[in-house]
Amino acid sequence: MKTPSYLSARVPDDEVQRLAALRELGVLDTATDSRFDDITLLASQICGTPIALVSLVDESRQWFKSRVGLDATETPRDIAFCAHAILESQTFIVPDALEDRRFAGNPLVTGGPKVRFYAGSQLRTSAGHNIGTLCVIDMKPRSLTPEQISAMEALARQVVLNFERQKFATDLHRREGFLKNILGMLPDLVCYIDKDLVYRYVNPAYERWLGIKPEDFIGKKMTDILGKDAIADAMPYILRVLKGERQDFQVHVPYLINGRSIEKFVQVVYVPDIDVQNQVLGYFAVLTDITELKRAEDRALQQAQELAVALQHSKESERSFRSIFDQAPMGIIQLDMNLRIVAANESFCTFLGYSQAELKRMTILDMTHPEDEQRSREAIGRITERSEPLTRFEKRYIRKSGEVVWALVTSRSVKLQDDSEPYVFSVIEDVTQIRAAEQELKAAQAKLVTSAKMASLGEMAGGIAHEINNPLAIIKGKSELLAKRLGQGTLDPAKAGADIAAIGATVDRMSKIVQGLRSFSRSCDQDPLERGALGKVIADAIDLCGERFKNADVSLSINCPTDTLIEARTTQITQILMNLLNNAFDAVQGLPNKWVSVDAKASDASIRISVTDSGPGIDPKLVDRIMEPFFTTKEVGKGTGLGLSISKGIAESHGGTLTYQASGANTGFVLELPLRQPQTQQDQAA
Repeated sequence: MKTPSYLSARVPDDEVQRLAALRELGVLDTATDSRFDDITLLASQICGTPIALVSLVDESRQWFKSRVGLDATETPRDIAFCAHAILESQTFIVPDALEDRRFAGNPLVTGGPKVRFYAGSQLRTSAGHNIGTLCVIDMKPRSLTPEQISAMEALARQVVLNFERQKFATDLHRREGFLKNILGMLPDLVCYIDKDLVYRYVNPAYERWLGIKPEDFIGKKMTDILGKDAIADAMPYILRVLKGERQDFQVHVPYLINGRSIEKFVQVVYVPDIDVQNQVLGYFAVLTDITELKRAEDRALQQAQELAVALQHSKESERSFRSIFDQAPMGIIQLDMNLRIVAANESFCTFLGYSQAELKRMTILDMTHPEDEQRSREAIGRITERSEPLTRFEKRYIRKSGEVVWALVTSRSVKLQDDSEPYVFSVIEDVTQIRAAEQELKAAQAKLVTSAKMASLGEMAGGIAHEINNPLAIIKGKSELLAKRLGQGTLDPAKAGADIAAIGATVDRMSKIVQGLRSFSRSCDQDPLERGALGKVIADAIDLCGERFKNADVSLSINCPTDTLIEARTTQITQILMNLLNNAFDAVQGLPNKWVSVDAKASDASIRISVTDSGPGIDPKLVDRIMEPFFTTKEVGKGTGLGLSISKGIAESHGGTLTYQASGANTGFVLELPLRQPQTQQDQAA
């Protein structure tokens, strides 16, 4: 009998770029990571296979970043199924390796682990290179459903997002270092102070002004460094900026530093740091020394001497700046008042695909996306008019090739001479891949939320079917009785009217259940915030799962105010309550005393909803992990591990919290939500 042979995979066309992309991620031969182990475990459970791997293919081998059901950490590339899979654009499936001439004689088929079935979803980077696969393996022939394939591909994208997130963080750290160097070159004081008046950042100019190293400021209050007298004149402006109002003023500041008295006249700009919930977290301060302007007549000789020193420093600074400008890893440009490009470094040329000569014939608006032109004009106008010392915003550029890319632009107006027109210097950071990764992550998260919803509906399916079947039986019985009496000529109009009314009420009840299912199952993350009664939100949840509790003889008590109004996406709050009720239902099965209680208590600004069951509580060793994605204590196939994680995210998106109540004798979770959302409060005040 002829011994079966096998075929090694060909080398991909983008092999050089593919290997470079793999090495840039820095994940080969690194330690195990629970993020990827959770994904391989989930892939094994979804597909029902004993083996699941995160496999990375380099020049000579496939190496396993994570593995379930296999002891080996790598295999040679020439026998790797994954080497074939990375040549494809869709999930690569081998139903029966013994029936496939490419694998029939493969050592992994004829010997351990005796592979018969293989399915691999490509790990495709954001640049489009297949660096490996998320694969599942079985020792018997089989196939996958379209839903299982879709889940595999979604999990593969999660693997790549986790790989690239660390690379993005490293790149961002490098960019922040570069911007810190730019701030270090400025002669002005630049700092960030939080709402408690504690320094969180100061630039090196502070040491030149005050003789104190920047690190000695961090974590200390302004009064501890400068003294109460030094900030007394500035305190009214500080109080206003902490209310969200930009401040621009001049002040005479006497400093007493290390026993040495220093007096300065300064031009001060305070800009509030306001978060997405319109809360002031602190403020940015830029201080320009104008002491010399105030005392020019008394310091003519000293100015002449200082001018010579400043000239030398200027030459050194110019050489340093030119070196940074030319060699910076991100784009830097200089614009005149007509927004024409005066100078651009090579990184900016490479970013947009234009030559230096081409750029000098263009304005910055020539390469700006039409929808962002007005924002660009306004931002540059603010800094050239000196209403803002620094501006930072995202915009879209159009490359010479026509491709649209995203960039983070930081700009400052600079006068090269006192009597000259100002120029605008801008630092341009390419954030295209980060924006794309964010969109991919949002899409994946939306799918996980929908998956968790469908899992909750699946758990309630039996109770909902019973809840609908009972009304159907009532309708059928009443209608048959009416037909019988009509046929016998014994129909009593009064009794018939009562039966018809009962049928109508029963139909209304069924309609309410169906409407609740439709509302719960649809995507609602884009719904507007609306005010609604808390009692209705809780009733909607009970309508969907109450019958399940009755059928299982689980006591369900509700103690909640019905007239309290809450501003929220109510379907999402129903989803949280459904998840807590389903978890409580599962937890009390097998207990001699089965009960679940829902209690709510409102204050002036918030509502506190507790869901408690008769269980003895959660193992303290597991409490810190119960809110993690994919973590579950339920049996395989009875939970996705996403419910609490998604519920916690929904609560926080509403400005609230979801916590485990560890102090009670039973198992309890507490959902706390504000009665009104901050943005709505601001609109109402306006």
